[in-house]
Amino acid sequence: MRRLICCTVAFLLAAGAGLARAQTATLILLNGKIWTENPGLPEAEALAIEGQRILAVGSSASMRKLAGPKARIIDLQGRRVLPGFNDSHVHFLGGGSSLLHVQLGNANSAAEFRRRLGDYAKSLSEGMWIRAGNWDHQRWNPAVLPTHQLIDDVTPHNPVMVWRIDGHMVLANAYAMKLAGIDRTTKDVPGGEIVRDRDGNPTGILKDEATALVERVMPFLSPQELDAAMTAAMHEAASHGVTSVQNMADAPTDQNTALKFREFQKFALAGSLTVRIYDAGPLRDWKNPAAVGVQAGFGSPLLRTGNLKSFADGALGSGTAWMDAPFSDEPGKSGLASTDLMDTARMYANIQGADQAGLQISIHAIGDRAIHTVLDLFERAERQNGVADRRFRIEHVQHLRPDDAARFAPLGVIASMQPYHAIDDGRWAEKPLGRQRVKSSYAWRLLLDHGAVLAFGSDWPVAPLDPLMGIYAATTRRTLDGKNPQGWVPEQRITVAEAVHAYTVGSAFAEHQEAIKGSLEPGKLADLVVLSDDIFQIEPTRIENVRVDMTIFDGAVIYRREGAGSTNSGGTDLPTAVFADPPTDPVNPATGGGVQFRSHGALINAQLYRPNGAGNHPTVILLHGLPGNEQNLDLAQAIRRAGWTVITFHYRGSWGSGGKFTLSGGLDDARALLTQLRDPTSANLWGVDHDRIVLMGHSYGGYIAARASVGAPGVVGIALVAPWDISFDARAWQPLTAARRKTAGLTAFDDVDGRLVGATASSLTDEVMRKGPLLDLTQLAVPLAQERVLLVTATHDDEDDKAASLLDRLHQLGAQHLTAELLDTDHAFSSARIALQATVLHWLEALPPAAVP
Repeated sequence: MRRLICCTVAFLLAAGAGLARAQTATLILLNGKIWTENPGLPEAEALAIEGQRILAVGSSASMRKLAGPKARIIDLQGRRVLPGFNDSHVHFLGGGSSLLHVQLGNANSAAEFRRRLGDYAKSLSEGMWIRAGNWDHQRWNPAVLPTHQLIDDVTPHNPVMVWRIDGHMVLANAYAMKLAGIDRTTKDVPGGEIVRDRDGNPTGILKDEATALVERVMPFLSPQELDAAMTAAMHEAASHGVTSVQNMADAPTDQNTALKFREFQKFALAGSLTVRIYDAGPLRDWKNPAAVGVQAGFGSPLLRTGNLKSFADGALGSGTAWMDAPFSDEPGKSGLASTDLMDTARMYANIQGADQAGLQISIHAIGDRAIHTVLDLFERAERQNGVADRRFRIEHVQHLRPDDAARFAPLGVIASMQPYHAIDDGRWAEKPLGRQRVKSSYAWRLLLDHGAVLAFGSDWPVAPLDPLMGIYAATTRRTLDGKNPQGWVPEQRITVAEAVHAYTVGSAFAEHQEAIKGSLEPGKLADLVVLSDDIFQIEPTRIENVRVDMTIFDGAVIYRREGAGSTNSGGTDLPTAVFADPPTDPVNPATGGGVQFRSHGALINAQLYRPNGAGNHPTVILLHGLPGNEQNLDLAQAIRRAGWTVITFHYRGSWGSGGKFTLSGGLDDARALLTQLRDPTSANLWGVDHDRIVLMGHSYGGYIAARASVGAPGVVGIALVAPWDISFDARAWQPLTAARRKTAGLTAFDDVDGRLVGATASSLTDEVMRKGPLLDLTQLAVPLAQERVLLVTATHDDEDDKAASLLDRLHQLGAQHLTAELLDTDHAFSSARIALQATVLHWLEALPPAAVP
């Protein structure tokens, strides 16, 4: 008894200590409009977080009292806060990979489609595959499917397999079809179609299961490409406030599910995941997880599995959605049942067996006949297996029999839908469906009125990973072509609150996680998003212009929008870089969280970023031309996460009159830092691997990096140079005169050799670019000729010729060992950053041992 009493007392003391400790917040948000999704407290002013969990929700005064000694306090300044968005249907690595490959989604004509593929092919080595793309022929006039003849002559040395935006149809060029053995004698495959011309020859268009004919000969992403895709995908998620995703198998026979899950595990084990993932493999493989006892939701709050996906049909845009009646514009066709559904008995056996094993089942069904058939199979499984909290899901539910809307709630079937599809497909869907059938297409109102649970997502990369655009679509139904300002089938619109609920609580329920996320309540995971505008107060038509100002994941700020303004009101400063942790171990806090060194008497501040793990790591020195350059800070953090030590510093410069930035001493500064790194007395100060150094910078910083690395053993210089850094007229190759400096509006300086290099007067405007060069390549080519590395980025298609001219000229100037990369960044600037990061990381990993001793 005495022992029992002691144990009880000890337990109570421990519990009391835990309760006391729980009252200490590590992050507090004050003065906001917090949408909690908690019916007991729908809105609040402030929120307190302890570690990875929400501690309390209430008034600013009460939350402030919970602040611990090191708590970070954020003044929301009246901004709207929502639970972190949970995208119920993505192809996460495919989406990340799509950011790094050719961008065809906004190619508005067949000619533009062809040109982009041709330009992209020029940047690749022979034999490298061109993939992804996400093209949409419905943007073209006329809206005809492309053929391999359109692109063969501009992609002669690279196999092409680029997907239509719906993910159910590809265009392959002649090279890819030859590798796959596809010709006029190739038979159609069940559940797919090889589109042919009048003579029976394949056009290059392959639908649904026929896409596997080429996929089987196309290599999957390399480990480096997977890492780059994962990093890009996480950044894209963070920038849109997405803190959870439900990843879906790409096809019924997806052969890469294990590789993808291992990639997720790698980032989870490294502590690098900034999004929670619920992974779904193919239903056909259900016996594998069942054999070891895995059930729905197995795993941690970061990474879980136990969901299985199958397919009932294809997509409307590809003409493969399985419909009750023929298409209005193709009377002889009514779509295709999937290969899974063709063998209904086997598909049912898989559903029944997986459900009995406790696994969750999600089935893609778009056409009305496909949806009805899947509901029948689910109903049959429930009768056979009995009542359970199984949460069957139908993915997409796009074109519904009106009577079937009432079946979802009684069967407990979740409608996992993607609102953006409605405003995209609504441009043309009436043509294949007719006026009557579109009335119950994307029928959110109809489903909600019948008590169904909606879980919203994107189907990224089929549609943008942007919940705010999804909310805009669900509440306005204004099609992307602007032709339906009052909404396409407006009676199916829902409210902003209902749409937010579907992106938070609904999606959490769809993955059996509503107890720990989806709403902002004490004890739940601290995932939330801060918006630039209050979407509950503005007109729904303005929601498309709302932006994510901040994303908090697991209790930490992982994203802040550029230009969103300061939110700090006390505590530790927020990190300057978006999607980046603050420096984990500034080695000399007395100097402001960094390290200082002297260059010609001037005191220079630097910052040291160390990767996780003990021991020395190869070092990258990243030069900043302008203080607060977020692109450089983003790159620094990406390099650190890849296992390199990173040192960043701003070489000397100052803003003058007229917005001009005067550069001085940058080359001296870089050389001074290299000297100190080799000084044995500085070893304890820096703690870096002095013999493995890469010196890197953008524009003029790249020039400094290339020059400073000459004569420095073990140092590789990388210049990150964009085409706009160079003027390509004949004058660009001659030293500038003082008169031309004045005319060009450039502030110039002399380097140690007395040679002149120009720098921008303010921003890189067209006027400045027309007037003169920003860099003198006659000097830049000197270090490049000694096996240094140059990266050339192109931000717009009209810069490609300049980039090619730059490469040609550098070769003429002696850069015989030049390595170059052209990045097609004719899309969002954030994606351009990711493409740059991925390429730099790939190069760092590929540096030969001789170059970095």
